[in-house]
Amino acid sequence: MKSASLVAVVASMAALLSGGCARLASSTDLKADGSWSRKVKVARSSNIADANPTDKLEDMVHFDGSGWKTASRKEKSDEVYEATRFFGPGQGGGPDYTLGTKEKPAVACSIKWTPMGDGRYLYEETFTWKGDKEDAAKEKENREKMRPILEKELASMKPSKEQIDKMLDHMIDRLWTELMGPNKPKLFDIVLKPEETVRELRAVFYQQLLDDTRAAKLGASEDERKAAARRLAVGLVENSPFSDKTSPEPPTPGDDTKKKDLGPVQITSSLGFVGHVLETNGEVDPVDNRIYWSIISEAPQRGVVIFRAVVDTKS
Repeated sequence: MKSASLVAVVASMAALLSGGCARLASSTDLKADGSWSRKVKVARSSNIADANPTDKLEDMVHFDGSGWKTASRKEKSDEVYEATRFFGPGQGGGPDYTLGTKEKPAVACSIKWTPMGDGRYLYEETFTWKGDKEDAAKEKENREKMRPILEKELASMKPSKEQIDKMLDHMIDRLWTELMGPNKPKLFDIVLKPEETVRELRAVFYQQLLDDTRAAKLGASEDERKAAARRLAVGLVENSPFSDKTSPEPPTPGDDTKKKDLGPVQITSSLGFVGHVLETNGEVDPVDNRIYWSIISEAPQRGVVIFRAVVDTKS
């Protein structure tokens, strides 16, 4: 799983989706006595496995620490690699798994349980990028593509260069989060439902731009700020990195000269427990009372991602 700019990642989605994408689903379950279990399941289309028999899932995800029990199997149309382990009361976790080859790791996940007293626990699942750093030149190029659009549409408001720079920072950061996560990443949606996703991103840009112009006290009125935000949202979506139409050459099936690579992986994690949630940056499912998080594996390129929850097991 190599590093990629937004342009390269998004442009490669069509090729990846045509063969089926890798997915990783993990679940953690805490019991009232403080013991807990961990299960991690990686799956991808059997079509990819059959076309590339030397590319094994076991070579592209590695389970860290001790006590793991692993198994490989076929499940419907998927190739599956699964691992489980158990912890006694008071055992706080540690390194969990790493995506990527041993020679070229990409993303590392670690788990930490911290007892807070009186049946309360802090759960943290941390993702750290271990691969190549994002292409700084491409990042700057993407940023500068957006600058003239802001300068043109905000010209009557006379923003300073520093204000424009801050807006660009917000736009790039917000776009990355919307595409990669955490929580409900839209990267794959761009190919699966492009019109709806572009409309959603346009609305996100609109609100971010409106908030920024308000904070900077630009414009003579709220109507002027809203009109500018609408024009900018349309212009930025049409000229933002994911509008790039260039698709890279997909790997040739069975070509061992290509580096083993799962590509962008959809990572979903859930936490189950007895009791109720005191605090979390995930989403609580009202049906099964589990907390859910999701990211695309490249999300930690721009900084450590932490799934977090505080739960009370005695209420």
